[in-house]
This record gives sequence, structure tokens and C-alpha cells, in this order.
Amino acid sequence: MAISLSPSTWNSLGLGVAATWAALGLAGGLRPAAAADLFGITALGSGGRGDGKSGADRDSMIGFAGVLGSRDMTIALTLLYLGRAGRNADMGAVILSTMTITAVDIWLVWRKKKGFNSELGVLTVGSLIWAVIGFGLRGHFD
Repeated sequence: MAISLSPSTWNSLGLGVAATWAALGLAGGLRPAAAADLFGITALGSGGRGDGKSGADRDSMIGFAGVLGSRDMTIALTLLYLGRAGRNADMGAVILSTMTITAVDIWLVWRKKKGFNSELGVLTVGSLIWAVIGFGLRGHFD
């Protein structure tokens, strides 16, 4: 069964992916400790400074979350620009190329959590949905 949607519907779905990337970027920026913890970067005890052996210091966590947030916002803004310009195929290419990012994110969360959990499930299912949207924007379901 083919997925037959209009180009404007695919464009709207692509803008939904952009909104999700923006939400992830904002969440990482507003809650750096939670973002760092999701990927296995944990703070140390009092004061946030450590001995360098048992975890990351507070500055490292904030730096990691900043890089993560700026990465996600860059992707969101790129998709927004392409979507507003009606460049569906290019939007699909960007979404599909981010599958390498999401694959590494999933692997990092899996490695940290030592198995399947709800966070890993959301990341995996979300990535699969994004891949379908990316292929749809590229015209593979026409």
C-alpha cells in the first residue's frame, strides 16, 4: 500500500519535523542536566567540579547541552527555511541525512541505559517516522 499524500501535506509533515528538532533544541538548552543525563554525562557531587575520573563537571554538562541544542536548532531552522521555500526534496534530503545523527543518539542512549526503555522507544519510533517523512518529501511514495 503506497502512501499517497499531496506535496503540501508532505511539506507540513516536514515542518512538523522542524518543530520537533526545535523543541528538542530548546529542551536541551533549558534543561542541560537532563539532556546530559539522557546521553550518559552525569554531574559530580558538591559544586559540580570533579576529579576528572568519575563524571563531568557542570561546565561540561552545560557545554554539551549547548552543542546539542545548537545542533538541533540549526537543523530546525534549515528545515523551516526549506519548507517555507517549498523545497520538499531538499527538506527530505536534510531529514534523511539527520538519520545518522539520530542513529548515534539512539546508540548513546542505549549504551547509557543498558537496554530498552521508554526514552529509547520514543527516539527509535520518532526516527522511523522522520525517515518515512524524509522519503515522502523526496517523492519515494508517489
